[in-house]
Amino acid sequence: MPDRADDRVTISANRADPAAAPRYPENHLVALLDDDAQVGRTVAALTSGGFLPEEIQVACGAEAGARLRATSGRTGLTGLLVHIAERLGFKDDEMEVKDVYEKALHNGQFLLAIAVPTQLRRERAEQILRDADAHGIAHLGKFTVERLVPPR
Repeated sequence: MPDRADDRVTISANRADPAAAPRYPENHLVALLDDDAQVGRTVAALTSGGFLPEEIQVACGAEAGARLRATSGRTGLTGLLVHIAERLGFKDDEMEVKDVYEKALHNGQFLLAIAVPTQLRRERAEQILRDADAHGIAHLGKFTVERLVPPR
């Protein structure tokens, strides 16, 4: 996927490999952004706020939404159990959040994921996302999903 840019900021965040299946972003903050300009400003704020480009990933488009839909992001037995539960129509917080992000990608929004291995980094990234007017902000822990700002 080619990088997008607005007139001021080139988005330097990692773009997901189009052929790769999404992996569950454990210890990440994820958020929705509405357009290229907002993505550019947010990525610039994150990188100037101490986050490395390698810690930031941006996904957009129907193809990214389809890849997200096709996998739980989990591997091994956990991945198999999540897949079976989805097929049977069971939904937990993780699956509901995933559905919101998938629909947002199909609707032209951007999904941003930021690695936050410590509480301090999490707090810093969350404040930057709030200041950037991001929505659908959630923290994805190993076995938890904490919804921080609802999607619009």
